[in-house]
Amino acid sequence: MPPKRHVQDEGEEDVEDITLPEDGDVSKLLKEMNIPDDVLQASLVQAMQAGLQNLIGTSSGYIESLPGPVKARIAYLESIQADYDAAEEALNEEIKALERKYKPTFDGLLEMRRKIVAGEDEVPEEHAVEEEEEEKEEDEEEAVGIPDFWLIALSNNPLFEPILTEKDSEILEFLEDISCEDVLDEDGDEKGYRLNFVFRENKHFSNKVLSLLIELYQEGGMMQVDELEGTKIHWHSDSVNPTIKVMKKKSGQGKKPAVKKEKVDSFFNIFSPPVLEDIQDMEQQEAEETQEEIEKILAMGESLREDIIPHAVHWFTGEAIEEEEEDDEEEDEDGEEDYDDDDDDDEEYELKPEDAKEAECKQQ
Repeated sequence: MPPKRHVQDEGEEDVEDITLPEDGDVSKLLKEMNIPDDVLQASLVQAMQAGLQNLIGTSSGYIESLPGPVKARIAYLESIQADYDAAEEALNEEIKALERKYKPTFDGLLEMRRKIVAGEDEVPEEHAVEEEEEEKEEDEEEAVGIPDFWLIALSNNPLFEPILTEKDSEILEFLEDISCEDVLDEDGDEKGYRLNFVFRENKHFSNKVLSLLIELYQEGGMMQVDELEGTKIHWHSDSVNPTIKVMKKKSGQGKKPAVKKEKVDSFFNIFSPPVLEDIQDMEQQEAEETQEEIEKILAMGESLREDIIPHAVHWFTGEAIEEEEEDDEEEDEDGEEDYDDDDDDDEEYELKPEDAKEAECKQQ
């Protein structure tokens, strides 16, 4: 006789007996109960999470079943692992100490760079370059600092170059500096960073500084996003806002045209990242697209922090591009297959110029 379960609605006295199927398949039973799909799915997910939570920290019994000598070896491995973990922690502490030691030096050098780029300082006499008289006559207005320094540096980077629009470039001409500051928790440990973009006065927006805050935490060996927040940009008008496309539709005689604003790709979307709390309420496709957008912003933030800001001069001059190309070539060479040169059946042929021309014509 199959087991029975009692189901009682809240506030009702009558109890209904439900017989469970003998084969254990409750799918038909659930359908007969007319439970909405979304409620059913949420309940199943919650039950699975609860089940997994109960499994955390529990032993499978495998190690306990092993012979004594094997368990002794495992215990010794655990002590080796503990020593490794302790050494790794000590290494991380030394790295942090070195970073703290050199931080004032790095900050001082980046501040010197900022002043030269912005035109607040001039190069020392020993580094000055004499300008030809003809060049002086051609330059009607003397350039201040280094024009378009950050625009060129970003444009030379393969991560940013594809997303910079013409409108973005016009605005980035006014970018004076990009800096990064660490964000610390109550214990003084790093929990994220803030990127600051300093602009000269311009016709596009009134902000002096645009910032992007990225806070992370570690869970299960993976870095997770805790907070992602950007500065609200105060655009002077929709016409100079590169993040939207304004479309007007005629509404009839005597009526104002209907205005529709559509979001478009722009570098400045980095300052209006998705709200993390909203993802859980999204449909699957929208949630996946939002997740991709977040990952893109994180990649840009990490590139700015670790590469572009400390090595901006190399990106401006193009030296960093050459270095990346050399690294790619080395990777290609390492990935090439090795061929057997000892095979006597293989013959080498040298293509004559006329043969090469003929082969090229055939391919065309």
